[in-house]
Amino acid sequence: MSIRAYTDGNVLRAERSGRRTALGVLLGGLVCLGVGVPYAVQAQSVIFNNASLQGTYAYTNNVQNVQVVSSVGLISFNGNGGVALQIKVNYPDPTTGDLTVIPQNGTGKYTVEPTGIGVATIRSDTETEPTTYDFVITGIAKRSSGQALATEVSAMARSSGLSGGLVAPTWKRISD
Repeated sequence: MSIRAYTDGNVLRAERSGRRTALGVLLGGLVCLGVGVPYAVQAQSVIFNNASLQGTYAYTNNVQNVQVVSSVGLISFNGNGGVALQIKVNYPDPTTGDLTVIPQNGTGKYTVEPTGIGVATIRSDTETEPTTYDFVITGIAKRSSGQALATEVSAMARSSGLSGGLVAPTWKRISD
């Protein structure tokens, strides 16, 4: 690595050795190539499936709509795509204005995509049409087998609730 200095009139010039110049050009080119190139998204380290939802979860839905409606209860997933629901819905009775509690029980099916997003369709004993929930797994624990197990899920119904309002429950795992 030699640098030679010489004067050319009033200008001092430095000349680098060929090897050092080539290295500088190579590194500069690599830096330029890296600018503006998007970085690859990190691979998802957890893969979800139907077995990621199993056990009993607390079902809570407290939504402030035109009318205050809330629901609490249990939702159970069998790990193979089957779901059962037992909740109580508290909403204003349209005739009296008093709060009314309506128990709902239902069964249905669910699927979980590898990303942790899924769909559950549940037919309640008090509704004529099933309710379809879109959901995403927002909290997990890993079992010794390496299987991701949902500890918390955020959901939203595709249809309105008993009083015509939004249904957006949270499901938090409480047991097997």
